Amino acid sequence: MSRITVITFDTAAEAGEVRDALRKLAHDRQLSILDSAIVTKDAEGKVRVNNEMGRDIRWGAIGGGILGGLLFLLFPVTGIVAGAVAGGVIGKSLGNQVDKKFVQEVTAKLQPGTSALFVITADEHAEAVFGALKPFKGEVYHTSLSSENEDTLKRVLSEAE
Repeated sequence: MSRITVITFDTAAEAGEVRDALRKLAHDRQLSILDSAIVTKDAEGKVRVNNEMGRDIRWGAIGGGILGGLLFLLFPVTGIVAGAVAGGVIGKSLGNQVDKKFVQEVTAKLQPGTSALFVITADEHAEAVFGALKPFKGEVYHTSLSSENEDTLKRVLSEAE
């Protein structure tokens, strides 16, 4: 089951630093990041989005490419079209799990010079995640974590070391 968490930060750089800390956990197999995006609002109020393609979308594209290649050997023109369609359908069905209106709502509430991290995770080791986030100060804007883990996350982010 995937979980979405949105954390806002008082600086533009902090969301990226937190995403880097979470990536390290993912590399150590203590967290599975399905997708993430950072939204920053600069001093003039201009919004920038740094989105990472989730692994499910990548696997959809890879699967579609492999399927297309196999079908190409059997049916040259049909294989290319079928592979492209299959890759798109697989990627679309697995990825982009965040409602665009919700992203716009969060972005509108950001003040100039601040940021937000949107992260969709699965299979996390909660204690490892909380430990990695201890150096950071942020505010949980939204999460689908259990209420116990949400309370712990809020406490960790409010008591930055």
